[in-house]
Amino acid sequence: MILKRNDDFMLVLAVILYKFMEICYHSCKSLVVSDRIFIREHYHQ
Repeated sequence: MILKRNDDFMLVLAVILYKFMEICYHSCKSLVVSDRIFIREHYHQ
């Protein structure tokens, strides 16, 4: 019973970690894209 509960806890932890990494990846990607757009606009003027 303790083992099962521990497996469930690890599963929940893995899902939370995955979601957190996904959010970080998407926010970093959007930051990089906005930086590229800013640099492009800045150098074209």
